[in-house]
Amino acid sequence: MPDWGWLSRGAILGVLGTATITTLVSVNQNLPEAQTPLNETTSSPQNRSSESNSRRKVVPMTIPVRYSPPASGSLPNAPSSDSSAPPTPPQEKAQRPPKPLEPLIPHDRLFETPLAIGMLAIGAAEGNYRVYREQGTLYVEQLPAYFGHTDPGNLSWGDRVTNYGPCSDQGRSGGNLQAAEQFCVNRAKGRLPTNLADLEAVGVDPNGNLEAILNVADLYNQASPVHSRRFPQALAIARMGGKTGIEAIAWARTASFYLNQNNELDLENGTNRATGLLGICRRENRAVTEWECVYQDQLRRVQAIAHIIEQYFQIPDSAMLAELQLQMATGQTAVAYQMPTQGRITKGFSDQGKQPYTGVAIAAREGTEVLAAATGRVIAVGSGKSSKVAQYTGKDLGDALVVVLEHENGDRTLYAHNQKNLVEVGQEVQQGEAIALVGETGEVSRSQLHFELHRDNKPVDPLNYIEL
Repeated sequence: MPDWGWLSRGAILGVLGTATITTLVSVNQNLPEAQTPLNETTSSPQNRSSESNSRRKVVPMTIPVRYSPPASGSLPNAPSSDSSAPPTPPQEKAQRPPKPLEPLIPHDRLFETPLAIGMLAIGAAEGNYRVYREQGTLYVEQLPAYFGHTDPGNLSWGDRVTNYGPCSDQGRSGGNLQAAEQFCVNRAKGRLPTNLADLEAVGVDPNGNLEAILNVADLYNQASPVHSRRFPQALAIARMGGKTGIEAIAWARTASFYLNQNNELDLENGTNRATGLLGICRRENRAVTEWECVYQDQLRRVQAIAHIIEQYFQIPDSAMLAELQLQMATGQTAVAYQMPTQGRITKGFSDQGKQPYTGVAIAAREGTEVLAAATGRVIAVGSGKSSKVAQYTGKDLGDALVVVLEHENGDRTLYAHNQKNLVEVGQEVQQGEAIALVGETGEVSRSQLHFELHRDNKPVDPLNYIEL
């Protein structure tokens, strides 16, 4: 069976399971947060009371493309290219080799200090740090667990260990918080070359996947080193099975715990060594399967790391980092789309099943203006039967009146069932400019706009790229 078949096996394990155990709730999740004012300077950690908190100001590193918080919640525009240069034909764009990716932050600085983004990620996943923005300034708050807490996983085999610092140091610092911080930094930095090499070995480019780097580092911190060595392989399998984003990372982290005697992923016969997590689940006394127990904890940690990335880079969705890396590699400009008309969405995008729907349907009154979702150039106008429309859309839209725009990043948007088209081929239009009127031409029973977004010549869900 191909590797991606393990995804379905994992799902079966999640449903059936072999043990009835409890829902995992991290011991750190329910810790109270201090409400007293916090100073911004760092005093000697070992002199602080375990009941006190401290917050520190974080100065994010300069990165190749600097973001500011987008007011609309959509991806802000990257620096634009020379507008006087002639547009590159679509076929040339498709053939242009991508530039090598550059890391957003040099790898050797990810874990440079206790306030570097890598240490913020591990500390947040452990439940020892809270990272947030206040009036545009990034702060990290040390939660009570940072100053000493009993490790819940070690209790599973009767070993009582007190953790300190951002990475829960297993008592190695002896309670000296400065030593705990330095231990955490040194441990993460020392493992970094191995983690980067493992990701590269399975085809995951570390330069273009900051989340993968931070998650493999956190998994190394949380569990046996063998699990962090298997995470890159599991992530590649998850992607082969169609999983993406946080779901893929959480699945891969969970799958990394299942190993057979040859240290290979084996969800049927492997031995799960997440004994600490399973012990926590049992003590909670709620019925979940073995897979679910581990997955819930891994998902919580993945989400905590995603939040750190979002706060650090001031963007609404850490998945947009991948979008940024693509832009850096291809030289494309980011495009923020808007809704093309005022109305009610009556049908959503679907690329599954026997009758996929490759856009969204927006019901609106006949004669309502259809607006350009982004600045672009008109490349096709007319009946859906015309060869030009079919060339750019890959389909026959019958008698529907259609407008097709091409945008500066190579995307195309399609507007169909129009009552009247207001633009001509070759015309440059600005975002929000009227290009047609809503109608019911073609095979529809009411006035509506059929709107599509094509990326790399394939339709994608436009609602993922526009502000509703």
